[in-house]
Amino acid sequence: MLRIKHELFVEAGRALGLNDVQLVVRHVLPQTWGVVNARATVDVGYTILFIATLGFVGLGSRQPTAEWGAMIATARTYFLINWWTMTFPGLALFVTVICLSLLGDSINDLIGLRGRKLRGT
Repeated sequence: MLRIKHELFVEAGRALGLNDVQLVVRHVLPQTWGVVNARATVDVGYTILFIATLGFVGLGSRQPTAEWGAMIATARTYFLINWWTMTFPGLALFVTVICLSLLGDSINDLIGLRGRKLRGT
């Protein structure tokens, strides 16, 4: 927002007599939605991976709670005998993070704020 407040359309809005709330709601927030949405979905994916990493090294939740990292860590001793005990939690982790990233992209496309034309032009 600090970068956007120095843009030309903000100065034009001030010249038209818009107050700060109108300026933020009509002009600044639509410009920042794509960045905020992309950042939020990527950060949620990173958080899931971080929690799984903590569970893998033994710093996550304890045994009765199911956690992907702990499941992978427990199953690595049986990998040569029962390969699916480690593969499927890893695939579930991978698919979840990829789906979150794709969800953020599809929300941006659905709302259509990327290439929106200004009213009256």
